[in-house]
Amino acid sequence: MTYRVGRTYYSSASALPNVSATGYDAGDAVGAIFSFPPLTLGEPGGLLGNLLLIDKGSGAGAIRVHFFSESASGSPHGTGWGLASADYDKYLGWVDVSANQWTSGLAATSAYLARILDQPLPLWSTPAERGGRTLWGQAQALANYSAYVANGLTIRLGVLQD
Repeated sequence: MTYRVGRTYYSSASALPNVSATGYDAGDAVGAIFSFPPLTLGEPGGLLGNLLLIDKGSGAGAIRVHFFSESASGSPHGTGWGLASADYDKYLGWVDVSANQWTSGLAATSAYLARILDQPLPLWSTPAERGGRTLWGQAQALANYSAYVANGLTIRLGVLQD
């Protein structure tokens, strides 16, 4: 479910699928390709206003989130991330989250949060069923990291529209 505040659309949180318990080396794909719940994006889309990541573990790993306008092949989790030639036309770009952008989250949990603001990344997607539009993504570890392997990583988008 998405909701609108002014000219900003916020997606529901998307949990990364197939995250393994083995940890990741720098450059590895983290989990499988995932989709964000359909956004009500106009043509051609919008700009990424913010990206909220929640690590339910002990957080603070450097990570890159890649975006696609359609479902893409991605890379198997735990292997080196690479962009397949069949996905070139679908690829929208990426946003990096450095280790120092994470902060301790909710006091009653061990969650860590990272909020990345004002990214000049244009997002657009192909029409999906029921008039919504779906964006796709895949995460990549930028350094050796194992904190989110057992507890999961969740991503939420805020998209600015004209």
